[in-house]
Amino acid sequence: MMHFENTAGDFTYVHSSPRAHRYNNGTLVISDAEENDGGAYLCQANNGIGAGLSKIVSLQVLVPPRFKESFQSRATREGSNATLKCETNGHAPITIQWQKNKTILDATSNKR
Repeated sequence: MMHFENTAGDFTYVHSSPRAHRYNNGTLVISDAEENDGGAYLCQANNGIGAGLSKIVSLQVLVPPRFKESFQSRATREGSNATLKCETNGHAPITIQWQKNKTILDATSNKR
């Protein structure tokens, strides 16, 4: 019997689906794992002899960085400030690097 921990802290039964398949040997296979598949899973075993056993397995799904927008265009007047935002989602830590005309911009040496 397999259970999944929900936000309320209790476990609910994991039903077989196109993405989650339970095998008779106790293995649970999740195909094409997604970020919301992460969490605590409880596996319980009982054969009617003695007390049953349970085990919690924690699953963490690592997500590669991705941009909310892959392309942006900005315009500004000469002499005014321009703010360019690079917003990303994904598993931390994420390193952000800016380049202009294939040259890396170093924030420590270029105060602009």
